[in-house]
Amino acid sequence: MGFPKKQSKTEESQLSGTRSRADLRREFIRKRVHEAGQVSHSEIEEAAEKGGFPVSRQSHKDDGIYFEAAGIPIKRVGRFFVRYLDEVWTYKLREDENRGAKRAMARVAVQLLLGGIQFDKEGEQTQSGWATIVSEMLKGPDNPGGVTRHLLHKLGTWFRKSSRVFALDGGTSNMRIAEELSLALVTDGLRIPNPRSNISSMTVITNSTRISRQLEEPQNPVDVIVLGGQLRKATLAVVGTLAEQCMERWQVSPDLAMVGTTAACATAGGDWACFSDSPDESRFKNLLFERSFLRIVVMDSSKCGRIRASAFPFSFFAPDKLDIVLTDEGILDDKHDEFRQAVSGCGIALLVAPELPKARGRDTDARNSQPQ
Repeated sequence: MGFPKKQSKTEESQLSGTRSRADLRREFIRKRVHEAGQVSHSEIEEAAEKGGFPVSRQSHKDDGIYFEAAGIPIKRVGRFFVRYLDEVWTYKLREDENRGAKRAMARVAVQLLLGGIQFDKEGEQTQSGWATIVSEMLKGPDNPGGVTRHLLHKLGTWFRKSSRVFALDGGTSNMRIAEELSLALVTDGLRIPNPRSNISSMTVITNSTRISRQLEEPQNPVDVIVLGGQLRKATLAVVGTLAEQCMERWQVSPDLAMVGTTAACATAGGDWACFSDSPDESRFKNLLFERSFLRIVVMDSSKCGRIRASAFPFSFFAPDKLDIVLTDEGILDDKHDEFRQAVSGCGIALLVAPELPKARGRDTDARNSQPQ
Protein backbone atom coordinates (compact mmCIF):
# COMPACT_ATOMS: atom_id res chain seq x y z
CA MET A 1 0.00 0.00 0.00
CA GLY A 2 1.31 3.48 -0.81
CA PHE A 3 0.39 6.98 -1.78
CA PRO A 4 -1.07 7.72 -5.22
CA LYS A 5 1.46 8.11 -8.04
CA LYS A 6 2.91 11.52 -8.59
CA GLN A 7 0.52 13.78 -10.49
CA SER A 8 1.28 16.03 -13.44
CA LYS A 9 1.44 19.76 -12.71
CA THR A 10 -2.08 20.23 -14.02
CA GLU A 11 -3.40 17.31 -12.00
CA GLU A 12 -1.44 18.46 -8.96
CA SER A 13 -2.92 21.94 -9.14
CA GLN A 14 -6.39 20.43 -9.40
CA LEU A 15 -5.61 18.15 -6.48
CA SER A 16 -4.48 21.05 -4.31
CA GLY A 17 -7.99 22.44 -4.53
CA THR A 18 -9.48 19.29 -3.05
CA ARG A 19 -7.00 17.16 -1.11
CA SER A 20 -3.54 18.30 -0.01
CA ARG A 21 -0.43 16.15 0.35
CA ALA A 22 -0.99 16.21 4.11
CA ASP A 23 -4.50 14.80 3.60
CA LEU A 24 -3.13 11.93 1.52
CA ARG A 25 -0.37 11.22 4.04
CA ARG A 26 -2.81 11.23 6.98
CA GLU A 27 -5.21 8.97 5.13
CA PHE A 28 -2.35 6.50 4.64
CA ILE A 29 -1.50 6.65 8.37
CA ARG A 30 -5.13 6.09 9.37
CA LYS A 31 -5.51 3.08 7.07
CA ARG A 32 -2.30 1.43 8.23
CA VAL A 33 -3.11 2.01 11.91
CA HIS A 34 -6.59 0.58 11.36
CA GLU A 35 -5.17 -2.50 9.61
CA ALA A 36 -2.08 -3.20 11.75
CA GLY A 37 -2.55 -1.16 14.92
CA GLN A 38 0.55 0.93 14.17
CA VAL A 39 2.76 2.35 11.42
CA SER A 40 6.39 3.47 11.66
CA HIS A 41 7.90 6.73 10.42
CA SER A 42 10.13 4.76 8.04
CA GLU A 43 7.12 2.97 6.53
CA ILE A 44 5.40 6.32 5.97
CA GLU A 45 8.55 7.78 4.44
CA GLU A 46 9.03 4.80 2.13
CA ALA A 47 5.42 4.93 0.89
CA ALA A 48 5.61 8.70 0.50
CA GLU A 49 8.81 8.47 -1.52
CA LYS A 50 7.21 5.99 -3.91
CA GLY A 51 4.26 8.31 -4.31
CA GLY A 52 6.44 11.32 -4.94
CA PHE A 53 5.54 13.13 -1.74
CA PRO A 54 8.58 13.51 0.58
CA VAL A 55 7.98 13.50 4.35
CA SER A 56 9.95 15.52 6.88
CA ARG A 57 10.43 15.25 10.63
CA GLN A 58 8.20 18.26 11.02
CA SER A 59 5.40 16.60 9.09
CA HIS A 60 5.43 13.69 11.56
CA LYS A 61 5.06 16.16 14.43
CA ASP A 62 2.33 18.04 12.59
CA ASP A 63 0.43 14.82 11.92
CA GLY A 64 0.58 13.86 15.61
CA ILE A 65 -0.79 17.29 16.59
CA TYR A 66 -3.49 17.02 13.92
CA PHE A 67 -4.78 13.61 15.08
CA GLU A 68 -4.91 14.76 18.70
CA ALA A 69 -6.70 18.01 17.87
CA ALA A 70 -9.20 16.23 15.61
CA GLY A 71 -10.05 13.64 18.28
CA ILE A 72 -8.84 10.78 16.08
CA PRO A 73 -7.66 7.78 18.15
CA ILE A 74 -4.10 7.81 16.78
CA LYS A 75 -1.12 8.90 18.85
CA ARG A 76 2.50 9.51 17.91
CA VAL A 77 4.77 7.50 20.21
CA GLY A 78 8.49 7.71 19.42
CA ARG A 79 8.89 6.82 15.74
CA PHE A 80 5.46 5.21 15.46
CA PHE A 81 1.84 6.21 15.07
CA VAL A 82 -0.30 3.83 17.13
CA ARG A 83 -3.96 3.33 17.90
CA TYR A 84 -4.58 5.02 21.21
CA LEU A 85 -6.65 2.80 23.50
CA ASP A 86 -7.16 4.71 26.72
CA GLU A 87 -9.96 7.22 26.15
CA VAL A 88 -13.75 7.16 26.20
CA TRP A 89 -14.04 7.61 22.43
CA THR A 90 -12.19 4.32 21.94
CA TYR A 91 -15.33 2.49 23.09
CA LYS A 92 -17.37 4.37 20.50
CA LEU A 93 -14.83 3.44 17.85
CA ARG A 94 -15.07 -0.24 18.77
CA GLU A 95 -18.87 -0.07 18.70
CA ASP A 96 -18.73 0.80 15.01
CA GLU A 97 -16.40 -2.07 14.11
CA ASN A 98 -17.92 -5.23 12.58
CA ARG A 99 -21.48 -4.30 13.52
CA GLY A 100 -23.04 -7.00 11.34
CA ALA A 101 -20.91 -9.76 12.85
CA LYS A 102 -21.61 -8.61 16.41
CA ARG A 103 -25.33 -8.46 15.73
CA ALA A 104 -25.31 -11.99 14.28
CA MET A 105 -23.40 -13.30 17.30
CA ALA A 106 -25.80 -11.53 19.65
CA ARG A 107 -28.77 -13.30 18.05
CA VAL A 108 -27.20 -16.70 18.66
CA ALA A 109 -26.13 -15.72 22.18
CA VAL A 110 -29.71 -14.82 23.07
CA GLN A 111 -30.89 -18.14 21.65
CA LEU A 112 -28.45 -19.81 24.01
CA LEU A 113 -29.45 -17.69 27.02
CA LEU A 114 -33.18 -18.24 26.52
CA GLY A 115 -33.04 -21.81 25.27
CA GLY A 116 -34.64 -24.46 27.41
CA ILE A 117 -37.27 -27.13 27.73
CA GLN A 118 -40.38 -26.13 25.78
CA PHE A 119 -43.98 -27.18 26.34
CA ASP A 120 -46.92 -27.26 23.95
CA LYS A 121 -50.40 -25.93 24.74
CA GLU A 122 -51.33 -29.16 26.49
CA GLY A 123 -48.30 -28.94 28.75
CA GLU A 124 -46.42 -31.75 27.04
CA GLN A 125 -42.64 -31.40 26.63
CA THR A 126 -41.49 -30.72 23.06
CA GLN A 127 -38.03 -30.75 21.49
CA SER A 128 -38.58 -27.56 19.44
CA GLY A 129 -37.14 -24.23 20.51
CA TRP A 130 -33.85 -22.40 20.76
CA ALA A 131 -32.08 -25.09 22.77
CA THR A 132 -32.50 -27.44 19.82
CA ILE A 133 -31.30 -24.77 17.36
CA VAL A 134 -28.09 -24.15 19.33
CA SER A 135 -27.47 -27.87 19.81
CA GLU A 136 -27.79 -28.52 16.09
CA MET A 137 -25.41 -25.64 15.29
CA LEU A 138 -22.80 -27.11 17.64
CA LYS A 139 -23.12 -30.54 16.07
CA GLY A 140 -22.64 -29.15 12.55
CA PRO A 141 -19.63 -29.20 10.18
CA ASP A 142 -17.86 -26.43 12.11
CA ASN A 143 -17.01 -29.02 14.78
CA PRO A 144 -15.63 -31.99 12.78
CA GLY A 145 -14.51 -33.72 15.95
CA GLY A 146 -17.99 -33.55 17.39
CA VAL A 147 -19.05 -32.04 20.69
CA THR A 148 -17.65 -33.68 23.82
CA ARG A 149 -19.95 -35.46 26.24
CA HIS A 150 -18.75 -33.11 28.94
CA LEU A 151 -19.95 -30.07 26.99
CA LEU A 152 -23.25 -31.73 26.10
CA HIS A 153 -23.73 -32.39 29.82
CA LYS A 154 -23.02 -28.74 30.61
CA LEU A 155 -25.43 -27.52 27.93
CA GLY A 156 -28.11 -29.92 29.12
CA THR A 157 -27.67 -28.68 32.68
CA TRP A 158 -27.98 -25.07 31.54
CA PHE A 159 -31.04 -25.64 29.36
CA ARG A 160 -32.81 -27.53 32.16
CA LYS A 161 -32.26 -24.79 34.75
CA SER A 162 -35.33 -22.78 35.68
CA SER A 163 -33.57 -20.07 37.72
CA ARG A 164 -30.62 -18.85 35.66
CA VAL A 165 -27.63 -16.72 36.62
CA PHE A 166 -25.31 -15.60 33.83
CA ALA A 167 -22.49 -13.09 33.47
CA LEU A 168 -21.66 -10.57 30.74
CA ASP A 169 -18.39 -8.69 31.06
CA GLY A 170 -17.77 -5.28 29.51
CA GLY A 171 -17.17 -4.77 25.80
CA THR A 172 -19.02 -3.97 22.61
CA SER A 173 -19.84 -7.57 21.62
CA ASN A 174 -21.52 -8.24 24.96
CA MET A 175 -23.29 -4.89 24.75
CA ARG A 176 -24.89 -6.11 21.52
CA ILE A 177 -26.02 -9.24 23.39
CA ALA A 178 -27.64 -7.09 26.09
CA GLU A 179 -29.40 -5.03 23.42
CA GLU A 180 -30.69 -8.13 21.66
CA LEU A 181 -31.83 -9.64 24.95
CA SER A 182 -33.78 -6.46 25.72
CA LEU A 183 -35.43 -6.62 22.30
CA ALA A 184 -36.58 -10.18 22.94
CA LEU A 185 -37.81 -9.54 26.48
CA VAL A 186 -39.20 -6.00 26.23
CA THR A 187 -39.94 -5.13 22.60
CA ASP A 188 -41.03 -8.62 21.54
CA GLY A 189 -42.81 -9.22 24.84
CA LEU A 190 -41.25 -12.57 25.78
CA ARG A 191 -42.43 -13.33 29.30
CA ILE A 192 -40.40 -14.65 32.25
CA PRO A 193 -41.68 -16.70 33.95
CA ASN A 194 -43.22 -18.30 30.87
CA PRO A 195 -45.87 -21.03 31.20
CA ARG A 196 -44.57 -22.65 28.01
CA SER A 197 -40.92 -22.67 29.05
CA ASN A 198 -39.02 -23.96 32.06
CA ILE A 199 -37.40 -20.55 32.75
CA SER A 200 -38.78 -18.96 35.91
CA SER A 201 -36.16 -16.21 36.53
CA MET A 202 -32.97 -14.74 35.06
CA THR A 203 -30.20 -12.75 36.74
CA VAL A 204 -27.26 -11.13 34.97
CA ILE A 205 -24.01 -10.28 36.74
CA THR A 206 -21.97 -7.62 34.97
CA ASN A 207 -19.08 -5.24 35.45
CA SER A 208 -20.34 -3.03 32.60
CA THR A 209 -22.10 0.27 33.25
CA ARG A 210 -23.50 0.26 29.71
CA ILE A 211 -24.97 -3.24 30.02
CA SER A 212 -26.59 -2.44 33.37
CA ARG A 213 -28.25 0.64 31.84
CA GLN A 214 -29.40 -1.38 28.83
CA LEU A 215 -31.22 -3.85 31.10
CA GLU A 216 -32.54 -1.36 33.64
CA GLU A 217 -36.08 -0.90 32.24
CA PRO A 218 -38.73 -1.85 34.84
CA GLN A 219 -40.53 -4.02 32.28
CA ASN A 220 -37.36 -6.04 31.67
CA PRO A 221 -37.69 -9.24 33.76
CA VAL A 222 -33.93 -9.80 34.07
CA ASP A 223 -32.52 -8.95 37.51
CA VAL A 224 -29.21 -7.08 37.34
CA ILE A 225 -26.25 -7.32 39.74
CA VAL A 226 -23.49 -4.76 39.10
CA LEU A 227 -20.02 -5.36 40.50
CA GLY A 228 -18.09 -2.46 42.00
CA GLY A 229 -14.54 -1.33 41.26
CA GLN A 230 -12.53 1.06 39.13
CA LEU A 231 -14.05 2.12 35.78
CA ARG A 232 -11.82 1.51 32.77
CA LYS A 233 -13.00 4.11 30.28
CA ALA A 234 -11.66 2.34 27.19
CA THR A 235 -14.22 -0.45 27.65
CA LEU A 236 -16.57 1.14 30.23
CA ALA A 237 -15.95 -1.92 32.41
CA VAL A 238 -15.38 -2.02 36.17
CA VAL A 239 -12.14 -3.84 37.01
CA GLY A 240 -9.37 -3.90 39.57
CA THR A 241 -8.92 -5.30 43.07
CA LEU A 242 -12.34 -4.16 44.33
CA ALA A 243 -14.18 -5.84 41.43
CA GLU A 244 -12.26 -9.07 42.04
CA GLN A 245 -13.04 -8.92 45.77
CA CYS A 246 -16.72 -8.39 44.97
CA MET A 247 -16.78 -11.66 43.04
CA GLU A 248 -14.94 -13.58 45.75
CA ARG A 249 -16.74 -12.19 48.82
CA TRP A 250 -20.19 -12.30 47.21
CA GLN A 251 -19.48 -15.90 46.14
CA VAL A 252 -20.31 -15.05 42.53
CA SER A 253 -20.60 -18.34 40.63
CA PRO A 254 -22.54 -17.87 37.35
CA ASP A 255 -24.12 -20.81 35.57
CA LEU A 256 -22.82 -19.31 32.32
CA ALA A 257 -20.33 -16.55 31.48
CA MET A 258 -19.89 -14.74 28.17
CA VAL A 259 -16.59 -12.88 27.94
CA GLY A 260 -15.15 -10.72 25.17
CA THR A 261 -11.57 -10.68 23.93
CA THR A 262 -9.33 -8.29 22.00
CA ALA A 263 -7.37 -11.09 20.33
CA ALA A 264 -7.11 -14.85 19.98
CA CYS A 265 -3.75 -16.10 18.76
CA ALA A 266 -0.86 -18.43 19.48
CA THR A 267 1.61 -17.50 22.21
CA ALA A 268 5.39 -17.61 21.80
CA GLY A 269 5.27 -21.16 23.13
CA GLY A 270 2.75 -22.21 20.48
CA ASP A 271 -0.26 -22.47 22.79
CA TRP A 272 -3.39 -20.63 21.65
CA ALA A 273 -5.06 -18.23 24.07
CA CYS A 274 -7.53 -15.36 24.35
CA PHE A 275 -6.11 -11.97 25.29
CA SER A 276 -7.08 -8.63 26.77
CA ASP A 277 -5.22 -5.36 26.24
CA SER A 278 -5.38 -4.58 29.97
CA PRO A 279 -3.82 -6.59 32.83
CA ASP A 280 -6.71 -5.62 35.13
CA GLU A 281 -9.35 -6.82 32.65
CA SER A 282 -7.34 -9.98 31.98
CA ARG A 283 -7.33 -10.86 35.69
CA PHE A 284 -11.05 -10.12 35.96
CA LYS A 285 -11.94 -12.28 32.94
CA ASN A 286 -9.79 -15.13 34.22
CA LEU A 287 -11.38 -15.01 37.68
CA LEU A 288 -14.87 -14.85 36.18
CA PHE A 289 -14.17 -17.95 34.07
CA GLU A 290 -12.72 -19.79 37.07
CA ARG A 291 -15.97 -19.19 38.98
CA SER A 292 -18.33 -20.05 36.08
CA PHE A 293 -19.85 -23.39 35.05
CA LEU A 294 -20.24 -22.85 31.27
CA ARG A 295 -17.55 -20.56 29.75
CA ILE A 296 -18.01 -18.84 26.39
CA VAL A 297 -15.69 -16.42 24.58
CA VAL A 298 -17.52 -14.02 22.24
CA MET A 299 -15.30 -12.72 19.43
CA ASP A 300 -15.82 -11.62 15.86
CA SER A 301 -13.46 -13.17 13.33
CA SER A 302 -11.34 -10.01 13.02
CA LYS A 303 -9.91 -10.82 16.48
CA CYS A 304 -8.48 -14.12 15.24
CA GLY A 305 -4.70 -14.00 14.91
CA ARG A 306 -4.59 -10.34 15.85
CA ILE A 307 -1.43 -9.61 17.80
CA ARG A 308 -1.20 -6.46 19.91
CA ALA A 309 1.86 -4.89 21.48
CA SER A 310 0.20 -5.08 24.92
CA ALA A 311 -1.54 -8.44 25.22
CA PHE A 312 -2.39 -10.26 28.44
CA PRO A 313 -3.77 -13.82 28.22
CA PHE A 314 -6.77 -14.73 30.35
CA SER A 315 -7.84 -18.11 28.95
CA PHE A 316 -5.78 -20.74 27.15
CA PHE A 317 -7.37 -23.17 24.71
CA ALA A 318 -8.10 -26.15 26.94
CA PRO A 319 -11.36 -27.92 27.87
CA ASP A 320 -10.86 -27.10 31.55
CA LYS A 321 -10.46 -23.39 30.72
CA LEU A 322 -12.96 -22.75 27.91
CA ASP A 323 -16.06 -24.49 26.53
CA ILE A 324 -17.34 -22.56 23.49
CA VAL A 325 -16.06 -19.89 21.11
CA LEU A 326 -18.95 -17.88 19.64
CA THR A 327 -17.95 -16.10 16.43
CA ASP A 328 -19.17 -15.14 12.95
CA GLU A 329 -18.96 -16.75 9.50
CA GLY A 330 -15.74 -14.90 8.70
CA ILE A 331 -13.95 -17.53 10.80
CA LEU A 332 -14.61 -20.07 8.01
CA ASP A 333 -12.14 -18.28 5.72
CA ASP A 334 -9.10 -20.37 4.77
CA LYS A 335 -6.77 -17.94 6.55
CA HIS A 336 -8.28 -19.05 9.87
CA ASP A 337 -7.66 -22.77 9.33
CA GLU A 338 -5.02 -22.89 12.06
CA PHE A 339 -7.38 -21.25 14.55
CA ARG A 340 -10.20 -23.70 13.81
CA GLN A 341 -7.82 -26.64 14.14
CA ALA A 342 -6.56 -25.31 17.47
CA VAL A 343 -10.13 -24.99 18.76
CA SER A 344 -11.29 -28.46 17.68
CA GLY A 345 -7.99 -30.06 18.71
CA CYS A 346 -8.47 -28.82 22.28
CA GLY A 347 -12.02 -30.15 22.60
CA ILE A 348 -13.57 -26.68 22.48
CA ALA A 349 -16.77 -26.17 20.47
CA LEU A 350 -17.00 -23.55 17.73
CA LEU A 351 -20.40 -21.85 17.53
CA VAL A 352 -20.62 -19.93 14.24
CA ALA A 353 -23.38 -17.35 13.96
CA PRO A 354 -24.98 -17.33 10.48
CA GLU A 355 -24.91 -14.04 8.60
CA LEU A 356 -28.11 -12.05 9.04
CA PRO A 357 -30.24 -10.83 6.12
CA LYS A 358 -29.30 -7.34 4.98
CA ALA A 359 -32.93 -6.27 4.60
CA ARG A 360 -34.14 -3.32 6.64
CA GLY A 361 -35.62 -3.99 10.04
CA ARG A 362 -35.05 -6.85 12.43
CA ASP A 363 -35.62 -10.37 11.21
CA THR A 364 -37.75 -12.36 13.60
CA ASP A 365 -37.45 -15.95 12.43
CA ALA A 366 -35.17 -16.96 15.31
CA ARG A 367 -37.44 -15.36 17.90
CA ASN A 368 -40.54 -16.95 16.43
CA SER A 369 -39.20 -20.37 17.39
CA GLN A 370 -39.59 -19.40 21.06
CA PRO A 371 -43.15 -19.70 22.43
CA GLN A 372 -44.64 -16.46 23.73
